[in-house]
Amino acid sequence: MDKKYIIIIAILIIISGIFASLMIYERLIVNKQIITPIVVDKVVYKVNRQVILVDKEMALVVVNCDAFLDMLTSCTKYRCQFIHPLTGETMGKEILGMIDGKCNYVEQIPNGGKMECKYTESFRKIIAQYYKDMEYAESIGFEANINLGSGEQITKYTIDGKEVANPLQEATDTGICVISGY
Repeated sequence: MDKKYIIIIAILIIISGIFASLMIYERLIVNKQIITPIVVDKVVYKVNRQVILVDKEMALVVVNCDAFLDMLTSCTKYRCQFIHPLTGETMGKEILGMIDGKCNYVEQIPNGGKMECKYTESFRKIIAQYYKDMEYAESIGFEANINLGSGEQITKYTIDGKEVANPLQEATDTGICVISGY
């Protein structure tokens, strides 16, 4: 073989090795998802089709909440931002993980409020299923009737036209979730 071809092949092998090394170096695994850094010095990452920011405590903050249901189901520490469907505000959700046998979860709510929940395993699965049902629904609705004389309130929730129980309402009524900030 001619020396030129050997040199060209050697250069191609070196370039391929450098390219492969860079591809491996630029990929991290978080919660079984591949993360490719976009701008490493600003700690902004792209996970599949999600953008992730790393905050001061080095906790991942996902700019959308696509993986939220899986993380809540497993009670895996997770932070994400979402657009509130009623106000259009950017708000945050955070799964703090298991504390004293319960999954601790915090969500921002409009007008400076906060909802803090401590889910048992069984209730967490019910809540995750409710969120999943809402996410894949074609329509979601509620109807509230208040008796002005007695103050009694009856609220009906619907998903795709079918009346459903709202476990979030049950969670706030029973103290599993506490709303504060108002």
